[in-house]
Amino acid sequence: MTKKFIVQVHANAEYAHDFAPEFASIEVSDELAKKIRKMQTAVKKLGVYCMEDFDYTPTFHLVEEFPEDGVPKREELLPWDGKAEIETLRVTDKEFQWTAQVKHTSIMFETEPIDIEELPNDVHRSRR
Repeated sequence: MTKKFIVQVHANAEYAHDFAPEFASIEVSDELAKKIRKMQTAVKKLGVYCMEDFDYTPTFHLVEEFPEDGVPKREELLPWDGKAEIETLRVTDKEFQWTAQVKHTSIMFETEPIDIEELPNDVHRSRR
């Protein structure tokens, strides 16, 4: 079962709002959820802060008007005409998020972290 998220994106520079996306829509498939859980297990076992892997799952967006509650509806998302590179899935012992760079710039951005417990429970219980 695919789990869908819409999360805010933050950039590393004040002027970056002219170039970086504002939101990301992310569809976490069962396969990706299992990968995130395996990475979480490895982080705990190795005692490291995080693990990262190249992953191009998110679609980045802009919005016409920033929503009052902070999260736009899917139909309010506009395409981001920029290009990202070095898109990386980062997993810690509790959360996951994506980081990326606006292509041909030094502007880095990252999604809001998502709690791993928000992944579907049936994926959490499955072990191979």
